[in-house]
Amino acid sequence: MDSTGYFHYMAALVFVLGAMLALAWVLKRFVSGDASFRPLMRRGAKRRLRVEESLALDARRRVLLVRRDDVLHLVLIGGGNDILLETLPADGSAPSVSGDGDFARFLHDETVSPSAMTEKPGTAP
Repeated sequence: MDSTGYFHYMAALVFVLGAMLALAWVLKRFVSGDASFRPLMRRGAKRRLRVEESLALDARRRVLLVRRDDVLHLVLIGGGNDILLETLPADGSAPSVSGDGDFARFLHDETVSPSAMTEKPGTAP
């Protein structure tokens, strides 16, 4: 290779690296950390919706604490359907219960008792 070949090789390398850095900057600028596209908002605008916490219950189900404005929503997702478990004011005052029961009753209904695990199918308790 002569010197012009090396020059072309280096110029192509610089161009490709520059293109990769530009793409990384664009992705960082317009894609949030959870890899979903956030809307193009004017600079300094307050985001109204975000996931405060997330907890994996098992391989399919997850509990999310979602903040919308000044309200927290406890949501169970996965496992065939999504359920709003509870709505909480962000200031810590008394919760308002959604659906047909409170969160503790939901957990009690969803929990399998140890005696039910030892029973044989088809036998009455």
